[in-house]
Amino acid sequence: MKQLSSNCHPVFLPQLLILSVFVFAGGCYSFTGGSIPPHLKTLHIQTVDDQSGFGNPEYATFLTQELIRQFENDGSFTLVQQNADATLSTVIRAVRDEVLTVQTGEQEQDRKVTVVVEAEYWDRVRKKQIWKKTFTQYRVYPVAGGAEARDQVAQEALAAIAEDILLAVISHW
Repeated sequence: MKQLSSNCHPVFLPQLLILSVFVFAGGCYSFTGGSIPPHLKTLHIQTVDDQSGFGNPEYATFLTQELIRQFENDGSFTLVQQNADATLSTVIRAVRDEVLTVQTGEQEQDRKVTVVVEAEYWDRVRKKQIWKKTFTQYRVYPVAGGAEARDQVAQEALAAIAEDILLAVISHW
């Protein structure tokens, strides 16, 4: 069995071991499921289609603007209107406004808005679908807040979905 040389001080061994663990672990774990394919530089975000039947056209407009805002802030793509390398299309499939809690005496206290959005990410260079996914978020609001509170939490759910879509595109999960 070979002994350590006299130049290696035992105090440095634990530090060397810890450093080795970090280096090894860093090479084995990734925070994202992938990345944007290198041939995709530009993205066209199509106007959101609302097929929910809920009756508030502002939701589609809000989600379109939120997707554009989040992708611009991220900077992974150059957003374009024509001749994009990739496209992102989204459809609001459902907006549900449901009773969540009832007070004594059968009076509603809280309601829950659930939003379901289907998104498709398409590689136009290679002419193939990268993924098609459904994203769901919900938020709770007090009945006393009325339609204004409902619309506020619906927009919060849509903003969270926009973030989920961005993460799905840039991390390829």
